[in-house]
Amino acid sequence: MICLQFKRALGIQESKIVDFELTRLIISALTGLLAGAVGSLIAPWVHWRIEKVRKSIEYKQALIKDVRHLLDQAESMEAILSSSLWGFIYGNLDKNEKRSITSPNGLNFNEWPDMDDLSVRKQLIGDMLYRLEERMYS
Repeated sequence: MICLQFKRALGIQESKIVDFELTRLIISALTGLLAGAVGSLIAPWVHWRIEKVRKSIEYKQALIKDVRHLLDQAESMEAILSSSLWGFIYGNLDKNEKRSITSPNGLNFNEWPDMDDLSVRKQLIGDMLYRLEERMYS
């Protein structure tokens, strides 16, 4: 209302004022409609992406839990190597760990002098799992 009085005081014609107000309302409505449309297209994609990451983390957590259970129950290295989880384990080991675990001569007992061969290999796999969890949560 004040805007109309100000425009009249400046000498702007009433029909131009109405046209200007109508144009402003139409532009505001179209902007709101466009923002709503873009938001309704982007929001499901963002939700899907968040769910995808959440599912991936849950899957990795379940695998890590299964590997830890395997390590606790394994009586020999053959039990670990023949497990369906070996592909996951082997894929996440670094080069030195792969050599140490799979090679009979690759173990370094200086770090763990009181541990037997199987325990050292289990420890290396446990270290890999710890590293994987750190990457997953950082």
